[in-house]
Amino acid sequence: SEFIELRNAGTEAVNLRGWSLSNGSTTGRIARDHWLKSDSLVILSSSGAQASYSVFGTTVPLTPFPTLNNEGDTLVLRSPTGTVIHALTWDRSSFGNALKSQGGWSLEMKDALKPCKTESNWTASVSESGGTPGKANSTAAILKDSTGPIATLAYMKDSITAAVLFSEPLTDPSTSQFRVDGREVIRLESMPPLYQIVLLRLSEPLPAERMATLTISGVKDCTGNASPQAEFRIGTFSSPNARDLVINEILFDPPSGGHDYVEIHNRSSKTVDLGSVYLSNRNTNGAISVPMRCTAAPRPLLPGEFAALTGDVSWLVNYYPAFPKTIIPSDLPTLPDDKGTIILLDQTGNILDELRYDAKWHHPLVSDPRGVALERIRADLPTQNRQNWQSASSLERYGTPGKANSQAAREPPDTDRITLSSPLISPDLDGRDDQLVIHYTMDQPGYIANIAVYDLYGALRKNIARNELCGTRGQFIWDGTDDRNQFLRSGNYVLIAEFFSVAGEKHHFKRVVGIWKSW
Repeated sequence: SEFIELRNAGTEAVNLRGWSLSNGSTTGRIARDHWLKSDSLVILSSSGAQASYSVFGTTVPLTPFPTLNNEGDTLVLRSPTGTVIHALTWDRSSFGNALKSQGGWSLEMKDALKPCKTESNWTASVSESGGTPGKANSTAAILKDSTGPIATLAYMKDSITAAVLFSEPLTDPSTSQFRVDGREVIRLESMPPLYQIVLLRLSEPLPAERMATLTISGVKDCTGNASPQAEFRIGTFSSPNARDLVINEILFDPPSGGHDYVEIHNRSSKTVDLGSVYLSNRNTNGAISVPMRCTAAPRPLLPGEFAALTGDVSWLVNYYPAFPKTIIPSDLPTLPDDKGTIILLDQTGNILDELRYDAKWHHPLVSDPRGVALERIRADLPTQNRQNWQSASSLERYGTPGKANSQAAREPPDTDRITLSSPLISPDLDGRDDQLVIHYTMDQPGYIANIAVYDLYGALRKNIARNELCGTRGQFIWDGTDDRNQFLRSGNYVLIAEFFSVAGEKHHFKRVVGIWKSW
């Protein structure tokens, strides 16, 4: 049976009669007198489980007992007057243990004197019995809190109201801590029950498709830590038309232990709410399947931005550590490994974009497409044009979720296709020209690179790149070593770079590079 434990962290005894706990759909109340003394505990359970839990400590029935969702929920404790005393949001990741998150273990607060701390203050019990109802928590600790609240998201709810989401609950904020260009913030409200969202009312509306800069500074959390200054571009939400949003990248055959993702690009001048955009696919009869909302909460996608949607954000962030990027948790339609469809829809069911992908679209030299994303080359060309898709660059770990594609087409260069960071390197770890950076810019994606270093007698000393799949722009790095990772002697060397495509196009470059060492 489920239970909830309360602790009186104050200095005065409290009568719990009339107090309530709610998960949003069910509200349970304490119907009898129970004085909870300072620094004391009480177990709340259903009436049917009261006798069982009384073995562990004082137990009071909560009627009806709100069901605690295993996948995640929000629980709010209120006084008889309706005042929010404490609120908690959790999901399976709160346990910090994949096995324990499957059931049979309670979540414990580490430091009861810091109830405003969120994720870092909760973890799975380490008690052998799976929990510690009625006694001190097995994970009890004194936590240091010296970090201010972080503003994680900002958007316009309407033309005159902005919303800002923070990483932890706040004390009462002040209008002086928020600035929106030249507009005065005339009123603000910290929203219960978590008090992590602040609504700002502006002195005048923000016109459609007009962007503004929101500046935030000095907002304090419950322990008095101030937030660092932050800036957000914000704009009033507009409804997208067809091809305002396009499917820009897709990983449908992830590596072992990985997850699919779909990247969306906003190629319009509008700010679009991803909470009003849906993903779907087609069934075997060609009909559109039940659409799945990209995100349950409002989430702005600004003009020119990219957002990757995936069922496992933590895996994606760890597997592709490059920044900047926007990764959003989202349920995805089924994406078969060989071929399939992915559809973007607006909230009325109109198709914004549709891609019928095929694993055969990968680069011919990609022998195993597992873990290789398909990237769109140009956002303005038709989505279904096979020539508008290419395998992501191997130099980007075959994927660029949440940022510009490695294969994105650019204007043909008006300078040399290959440039070197310096004609002379000195690999002596002094922080100056320690390595050679070889920048390349190609007129189209899909080139294969072979780059090698030879001495003046024509002997091969270092293979920098062997059949590397390139993006339209990128770089290779050489640290002055040979193929045995031994530093070469001081002197001049010849760098040979060859880029070729499966269509037979070739580019050949020769450069002289010097090495100078003082040791």
